[in-house]
Formats: sequence, structure tokens, C-alpha cells
Amino acid sequence: MSNSRIDSSAAGENFLKDEKYIPASLETFGVFQSVLKNGVRLSADYIGLPVEGPSVMSLERSVYLSGSFKGVFVIRAHRKFAPLLLEKSVAQAVVPSSGEEAFDQLVERFCAETVKAFWAPESFRPFLIQPCNPRFWPKRMPDSACALLVERYPMEIRFWMERGLFSEDAFRTEEK
Repeated sequence: MSNSRIDSSAAGENFLKDEKYIPASLETFGVFQSVLKNGVRLSADYIGLPVEGPSVMSLERSVYLSGSFKGVFVIRAHRKFAPLLLEKSVAQAVVPSSGEEAFDQLVERFCAETVKAFWAPESFRPFLIQPCNPRFWPKRMPDSACALLVERYPMEIRFWMERGLFSEDAFRTEEK
């Protein structure tokens, strides 16, 4: 499995994207920072990798990628980030009704931009975004992760690509 890609910054130019490419921590951060800046006019600071194991962050979403490969993003933030995000979202075309809805919109934009940056968006079904918590994460380290600060609020982004070790059901929050 190759972890390389050919990219081009020229708009409209075709380029090859490796469906098994795993974005590095700083690449993931770069996409998120761009979404924050362009979407809600906030900036972020990269602070490295998340601490091993879960830290306490009550605003958490999992996003399932299903298409040319399967994977899951987990995006987490401090609960006090939601009101700030709602405040900054009032200038958007579709104004969210709550901080959690604003967070969901941010997460959806981040995932769409990440798929566009590293993979072929037409190869994926619509995202399944849902509340999550660490007990539903895969039982291994993420393939890519980063920790950041937005204003003064900590956030984490973790990504697992399917390796036959989990399925989408491994993250479901409903009891079976």
C-alpha cells in the first residue's frame, strides 16, 4: 500500500489521488484550519498529537466514510467551543439554531474538504455524522491525529482507515 500522492495546486488540473493515502497530522490540521478560517473566520494553533487515550471533551462527533474505502473521523471539542462557533456562524447563508448544530456543520465541511483534498469525492456516499464517545472508537491507535487550539478551546481530530479490524458497526452508539 502506497502512502504517496501526486498533487497539483493548479485549479482544474487533473491529478492522481491514492485511495489508501492517509493524511499526516499537519495535513489534517491544514484542512481544518482552512475550513475554520473560510467558514467562520476563526484560527487554530497546531499543538501536536492528542494525548494517548481519551481526554475529557464533551462535544464529539464521528463521521463515517463509506465508498472506495471505509474509515471514520472523530472530531472532538470542549463543550464551551459550541457557543463561540454559533456566534461566529451568524454570517453564514444557513444560520445554525444551536452551538451543536454549528459544530455539526463545521464537521461536515471539514470532512467534505478532507475528502476533496486527499481522495475522490465522487467515490463516497454521503457522510454519516453522529454523536460519539471514546468507548466506541476502534481498539487501536488512529492512523492520523492532531490536537489543536481554537481560540482557547482544545480540539482533537482522529482518523482510522479500515484495515479489516473494524466495521461501521464498531462505532454505533445504539445498543444491540
